[in-house]
Amino acid sequence: MTERAFTHDSQLGPVLRLSVVNFLLNIVTLSLWRFWGKTRVRALLWGQTRIWSEPLEYVGRGGELFIGFLIALLVVFTPYMVAVVVGQLLVAGGQPLGVALIAVAQIAIFFLIGIGLYRARRYLMTRTVWRGLRAGQDGSALTYALLTLGHVVLLGLTLGWSGPWMSVKLDRYLMNNTRFGDTGFDCEAPSAGLYKRYALVWFSFIPVFLVLAVSTIGPLALNMQLDSQADQIRYVATIYALIIASVLLFTALPLAAYHAAYWRNLASHTRFDGIGFTFDMGTWRLIRLFLGNMLITVLSLGILRPVASQRTLRAACDHLSMDRQPDLERLFASQQAIPRTGEGLVAALDSVGEF
Repeated sequence: MTERAFTHDSQLGPVLRLSVVNFLLNIVTLSLWRFWGKTRVRALLWGQTRIWSEPLEYVGRGGELFIGFLIALLVVFTPYMVAVVVGQLLVAGGQPLGVALIAVAQIAIFFLIGIGLYRARRYLMTRTVWRGLRAGQDGSALTYALLTLGHVVLLGLTLGWSGPWMSVKLDRYLMNNTRFGDTGFDCEAPSAGLYKRYALVWFSFIPVFLVLAVSTIGPLALNMQLDSQADQIRYVATIYALIIASVLLFTALPLAAYHAAYWRNLASHTRFDGIGFTFDMGTWRLIRLFLGNMLITVLSLGILRPVASQRTLRAACDHLSMDRQPDLERLFASQQAIPRTGEGLVAALDSVGEF
């Protein structure tokens, strides 16, 4: 039997206990514990993840995440909120400059999200160790932020058709700047082969938009009156239910098929020290993973997000493989400087879950 390159062996019990403990400590500390709680979750999940039978190690600290969060509040969010408030005051005073100021602030937030995501990933990589080799990420957060902003702009200008091209471009930039020790990854993933599946996704949203249009415009055309608050609540709830049902009915399957193909494409065109990767997760497996994680997170009010992270990590290890084991004598520790603070902007946005 061929040895698996990636395995994950954590049990549900310890993850459940840690989730509950983190929840209780977040209540006591008014959510300040979440930085240390996230660190404990990562340490647990990393320690039960093995690459060629050797465990990963997470060496980050909660204090680093907390300091990064404080810096982001001071340097990023305070100026952003000041700009938005000033813009609203100018708009209220009839000054057109206020609209421009708010627009600039809204555009800037996408740029800042790009910087935050890149720095968060860099921090995560530098706190990941395997066989004494520290992972790392080179490249420029500024370049990645510009690519992210361009991705958002092009999505609007092309009605979404730039999606696969820009998504692959962003992930190629990430992978080509990722390394273990001083050995980097090489990713040459194309986007052309993804467009057939992406077209199915794009056209699958047409019924969703039709449902939305009929649900919102129909009652107005029929002069339906919603006098009571109860009628208004029922009407809004019905619209949301119809939208969710139409998304699940028309879009879920082609969207899952596209994402499964996307990750297979990315893995098959990525190499490490000349070694290729394979990712064999199919559409239905991805749907089960996503729906299960969504139900776990929503029904637990976010308390059991570590369980969703555990399921995601285990699924990734089950379906990702390498052609062969790397020559460990060729891998050396990197001398790149290690960031001292954590993922401040992303921690403030809380957009990366428990990972």
